Amino acid sequence: MTSLCMHSARWRPSWDDTTSYATLPYWVDARYAALPSVRGGQNASVGLCLLPKAASSRVKRYVWASLERRGVAVGPDWRECPHRQPLPPVVAPPSTAYVVVRHPLIRLASALREVARRGLWHRLPPPLGVPNVSFAVAVRALMETSPMGTNIHFRSLLHACGLLSGRRYTLLYYEDWNTTTRVLAAHFAPALPPLRYRASGTLARAHGLYSRDLARATNHWAEPDLILASYAPWMPGESVRWGPSHPRLRAP
Repeated sequence: MTSLCMHSARWRPSWDDTTSYATLPYWVDARYAALPSVRGGQNASVGLCLLPKAASSRVKRYVWASLERRGVAVGPDWRECPHRQPLPPVVAPPSTAYVVVRHPLIRLASALREVARRGLWHRLPPPLGVPNVSFAVAVRALMETSPMGTNIHFRSLLHACGLLSGRRYTLLYYEDWNTTTRVLAAHFAPALPPLRYRASGTLARAHGLYSRDLARATNHWAEPDLILASYAPWMPGESVRWGPSHPRLRAP
């Protein structure tokens, strides 16, 4: 099966529209995936959902590497195309599922930084799909756009991962990287070195991107996600604060 690669010369803007290949068995960001696990026997599996801009590329490469090492058939271009690989078959349905989350204001800043850095202006809601839109203008436009009308990179946690369809998850925090990688290693790659934390610099830049007024408005907009993931509202000059490790996540 040919994979659709987002991080190579073959990538096309239309592939940002995940509904265009919703019926295909690719591991797409913000969508639940059942994957073979080393815990619980030969046919064990675990559920995992990864959000864009919450280390999804790194985690997927880690999982593909571990599956390949265990003899599971994966695509030959998984390093270049981690997001568009066919999911391997699983025998038993997962009894546990995880979602890797990141503070919504910092994840939004990361997504908009990528738009500006890579010139991916088409991801912004119309009529803002033009170069050099300011951060504040883009954020306010996203807040005024219906959740399912936004590009997947900006979509809220509440409207991702099948939460509104009844999916239940245990939270893994991007900000608690050691715990997150320890859990992932236990399911996928106990014999491989754990994923190392790689600071993106987004939090440091977010202090300058958000004014206090903009941060206050964005916290209000993101309140459902803050509650779901047990995050505290964030303001410029503050660190990110979140709740206890592994709270259960369910939609209201």
